Amino acid sequence: MRCVEESYNSYNMQLGTYKERMLRVYDSVTTFQESKQNAWDTSFKVNKTFEIENKVLPRIIANKPKRQVSVKTDTRDEEDKNLTPEERAKKMESAGEYAKAIKDYLGYVFKKDDLSEVNKLVAKAGIRYGI
Repeated sequence: MRCVEESYNSYNMQLGTYKERMLRVYDSVTTFQESKQNAWDTSFKVNKTFEIENKVLPRIIANKPKRQVSVKTDTRDEEDKNLTPEERAKKMESAGEYAKAIKDYLGYVFKKDDLSEVNKLVAKAGIRYGI
């Protein structure tokens, strides 16, 4: 039990500054009131960060995302060194076919499960937090 508590406290200390920074970003986007400096001032705040976020988001998610799958050509097995150029080309061609199959499968899964809301949330987090 003490190990868990020590780990929690350690992680909490290490992530404290990051958490504060992300909290400031979240507060700047979600607040629409600010403190009054004078009694006659209004507390309403025009939230430009919220406005910009909602202006940019539809441009990003207007088209459905396409999954990109590619073959890594920079990695080679030990047995690839002994292959002839024709065999190596044939192996790369079959790897390309696997990449196409995986791309089709990912498109099918995302279409079937209708993950458009998830994509919207991911895009919004990317805009808000700069990821």
